[in-house]
Amino acid sequence: MNTAEKKLNPYIAVAIVALFVAAAFLGRWQHEKNVLTKINSFETCRDAGFPIMESYPPQCRTADGRTFIQQIPQNQDME
Repeated sequence: MNTAEKKLNPYIAVAIVALFVAAAFLGRWQHEKNVLTKINSFETCRDAGFPIMESYPPQCRTADGRTFIQQIPQNQDME
């Protein structure tokens, strides 16, 4: 093995590691994107683990900034 081939091996190793890291980030991003597209209500937002704001009525905010408000039935007995 000559000197040029010995110097090339660390570059190949770094490139392979970089490709694995990029693939991992891409996979994570795609998974999060799929989760976000399925959220369409307070319940699905809460079940996905997004934070619930301490307000009345409670609100849930997704990572992309959408806010869902919990529907609270009006009490019919207040007459």
